[in-house]
Order: sequence, then structure tokens, then C-alpha cells
Amino acid sequence: MKKITTILLIFFIFFTCYIETAGNNYIESDVNEDAPITIGNLVPKRGEQNIISTPEIKIDYSSKFILNDYKLYLNYKDVTNKTISTSKYIYYKCDKKLKRGVQVIKLEILSENNKTEEVEWYFTVGTPFYNNYRGIFFNNTKELNMLT
Repeated sequence: MKKITTILLIFFIFFTCYIETAGNNYIESDVNEDAPITIGNLVPKRGEQNIISTPEIKIDYSSKFILNDYKLYLNYKDVTNKTISTSKYIYYKCDKKLKRGVQVIKLEILSENNKTEEVEWYFTVGTPFYNNYRGIFFNNTKELNMLT
């Protein structure tokens, strides 16, 4: 019984000291109550598939101050100068088609203490690939041609 209690206590402490994610919303823990920025919603969502090749990227946030010192990277290329920044969100529309596959978005924010905070996520452009097929394979036979 003591082992189970100890394990549960360690498990509880471990998860309260780190940033927890609930779906696509990022909830900061009590350790960072004075954090300069809180990310609310990401578009496209983390791990989202079936995205068109010219997606719109939108990052909702809440902050105590106006966000001026940030950098947005798409596939590790700086696209900050093409973004639109307001007091509630950062918006970027891809001007070129992205290649099919996994794309990486990274947001770097310079805080008041000259500390860099990073948020990184990915999404997939194109239709997903399925490794297995569950269905009936038809070959071109007389019986099949008679049905059509």
C-alpha cells in the first residue's frame, strides 16, 4: 500500500510541475503563474492531417503586454516579416504551396528577462497514407462484369 501511495504521489507531483496539455489548449501550471504569455489555440492543430497545401496559421494568445519580440518559423525558415500580429493572435498565410508531408511550425518569444520561450508543433499536408487495406479485392472476371 505504501508503494502505491508513493508512486501516486510522485506521479501527481510530476504532472503538476510541468505544462499540461488538454487537447489543443495549453494550460500553464501553478509554477509559472507570472508567465509573460499563454498560448490558447493553434490553427492548424497539433498533428492535424488533410490540410490544404496553402494553410492559414493562426496562434491565439493572451499576454500582459503587447507582443513585439517574436519569431515564427515554418519548416525552420523565418517567416516573421510576413505575419500579421494583433493583441490577441498571430496570423500567417502561406504564399507558396507546401510539399506533401509533415510541416513544422515553431514560435519563439523573447520574454522580459531576455529568455526565449518556444512552442513547436507539426501538421500534415495532403491525404494521409494508409498502410493496411480492409476490404474485398475484386479482379476483373465475368461474374463481376455481369453485375455492372
